Amino acid sequence: MNRYRGFDTSTEKILELKVMAGRLRQALLLRLDLDPQEPTP
Repeated sequence: MNRYRGFDTSTEKILELKVMAGRLRQALLLRLDLDPQEPTP
């Protein structure tokens, strides 16, 4: 799967990055004193 010509990303790498993004989101929400379980707009 690739979004841009010349860049190729494996499914495994995409899933790894998705997990990392989720962890970052949770950390930021906690830092901002927001509930990570509530949906954000």
